[in-house]
Amino acid sequence: MRLLPALALFLALPVLAESPYRDLRRPPLQRPYKSLVIEWISQEPKNKVTKDGDASGPADGQSLSYTAHLRNLGSVNTEPVMVRWFVDGVQKSTATIPGMGAGQRSTAVFAWTADEGRHWIQCELLGHEEWLTIATDGLTVKVWVEKKTLAKYEDEFGSFARRFQDSVAGLHASWSAVRDARFAPEGIDERLRVDDVAVYERGGKDAEVPKEFWDHPDFDLEVACDQGGPVAGFYIPGYSIGHNYAGNPGHESLFSDWGENCLWHEIGHFRGVQDFYLFPTKAGDVGKLDAAGNPLPLLTLRPEFADDTMNSPYKATWWSEYTTAVIRMKRGVSRVGRCEDPANTFGHMWRHVPAKVEIQVIGEEGKPVKYAEVEVYRPVRGEDGRARVAKDAKPLSEGRVDEVGFFDLGEDPFGKRKAEASRAPWVLVVIKREGAIRARYLTLMDMNLAYWKDQKERAIFRLVWDKE
Repeated sequence: MRLLPALALFLALPVLAESPYRDLRRPPLQRPYKSLVIEWISQEPKNKVTKDGDASGPADGQSLSYTAHLRNLGSVNTEPVMVRWFVDGVQKSTATIPGMGAGQRSTAVFAWTADEGRHWIQCELLGHEEWLTIATDGLTVKVWVEKKTLAKYEDEFGSFARRFQDSVAGLHASWSAVRDARFAPEGIDERLRVDDVAVYERGGKDAEVPKEFWDHPDFDLEVACDQGGPVAGFYIPGYSIGHNYAGNPGHESLFSDWGENCLWHEIGHFRGVQDFYLFPTKAGDVGKLDAAGNPLPLLTLRPEFADDTMNSPYKATWWSEYTTAVIRMKRGVSRVGRCEDPANTFGHMWRHVPAKVEIQVIGEEGKPVKYAEVEVYRPVRGEDGRARVAKDAKPLSEGRVDEVGFFDLGEDPFGKRKAEASRAPWVLVVIKREGAIRARYLTLMDMNLAYWKDQKERAIFRLVWDKE
């Protein structure tokens, strides 16, 4: 199922009564916002996160205070405002705050004792068609916005912070819309929670980004929004994102579909998902030739991987089975470490590989192919990080398939136990038969999915000998 762009999701996604996601129901405010809004809800005390495996969710029985940050974007003063607080849909508190002048800010506070598991806290401004719902176990985000970027989007939307909340809600809607029978039958249930918004000035005392951007134990993630700025991408171990999307024709805004997808792509990295575009080969990466002396076919991504937002954010939002599995398995963990590190508990790429990997060569009719010769090549990564197989490379393993077409790739074909520069993101399988040659690739993504589908000890990949 292909997902809709973020704005359309708000309009098209039905929220059923039995939905586990209370945050999907959003206020019907029009942009630019011209009324009373909730820009964000902060929590005190903060729960420190400093090392891999830490989670920031509140402990059972912890006394917490939630503060809703309100702003009157209207042109006239408001009457006194009744604020209602709900927990899991049940009203727990009401309070009336004084009327607010045009452009004025105010706050409303709610005290709550944490209970085990996920709970939904909602602040509602009665009579103003405005509310904000957060998950108590949501990963906390501090948003930094550069002064010029702030001015641009305050002018366009009235409130940068409120517009950023809509972007987070769009991400949640896209995750919740995923339906994967094995990994997420009710959607991806990870949640983020904007806990603070602050302004900085590039070139001033903050240089490129605030110093806190690189080290922030009070927040799971920090995002610096600076359109066209110098800091881009996800940084680890800082657990920070530079969101500097500069715009493309038809998608100029930081909050355009592509702009939001770029942010969501980096949030995918924060949740431990690698870039997919690093896997395909380019011309010259594989020096081996076919029987006619031509270069072997390139490694290309399967369509569901090619369409994934982790491959390219410059298209409609799409989360594949692979991305879904990774985000779900790391749910709620603030510091997931490097996904490339097999020594890291959450480093799935080379860690989650079946103990034994076999291929079975079959014909187009599905029957085993006998007497085929097999050569397996592990690529070598160059200084630029690209994986390559040289023309004169020696096979990692070689031999013939057995009477039913099976061949064992041998011990550790992807180099999990090797130094990082020697680990392979894919292996090349060359099959020779009756003077003809076929080439097939197996990637770490194939290995990971097999491992997650209960093929931890042994995985078999069937490779088709086609007639070409």
